[in-house]
Amino acid sequence: MPYQSENTIIPPETAVSHQGVSVYHTYRSGEAEEGHRTFWFTLNSDDLIEPDHFDVRTLSPWSEPLEGADEDEHIKTVLRRAIEAGELASP
Repeated sequence: MPYQSENTIIPPETAVSHQGVSVYHTYRSGEAEEGHRTFWFTLNSDDLIEPDHFDVRTLSPWSEPLEGADEDEHIKTVLRRAIEAGELASP
């Protein structure tokens, strides 16, 4: 989904790219300045439809990160495992 940043449309940041599948961040209020959401992602960089967004915590490889673990790295690991399992694929 393209996002607004000071009246400029910018593409979403790639969270993970693995085995030919790219997963993109989604942003609070659709504004890049608001920062990306922690748990919500999309597979389509042009995705304007929120129902196509997904919560990483609903994927089968999800588990709570261990105490002291880096949450962002844990989420990326879950996304890569979901791609490997065929749960996430390019649209």
